[in-house]
Amino acid sequence: MILESLGADTVNLPTDLTLPELVEMRSVTRLPLDLYVEAPDAMGGIVRGEQVGDLIAAASPLYVKFGLRNSRRLYPSGMHLQADAEIIGREKVRRAVVSMEWLARHGSAAIQSLPGAAGLGIPRR
Repeated sequence: MILESLGADTVNLPTDLTLPELVEMRSVTRLPLDLYVEAPDAMGGIVRGEQVGDLIAAASPLYVKFGLRNSRRLYPSGMHLQADAEIIGREKVRRAVVSMEWLARHGSAAIQSLPGAAGLGIPRR
């Protein structure tokens, strides 16, 4: 595939793609897809955590990401924003937990990648 041959290891998608558009993206690459299911306001402010099961079914392997709608901007970050960054980070994790609960209720057989799993798009130093 073209993206893989260029060295890509994930594809970061626009937050508002429809399920049919995700299916189409999946059909043209085997790379994991990255999708914000909650995006900061600057990225459109979309909230679709309750759709995680359908999104995974349409586009797996899919890395769902959580920004935080209606949140203070943190970047460029520094010590002056440390308390906000910590609180915002905790809220992102809480919302991910809620989405995982929705996923379990959806009856999905999806498997969450473990930390450090092969194929994760984590930069190397």
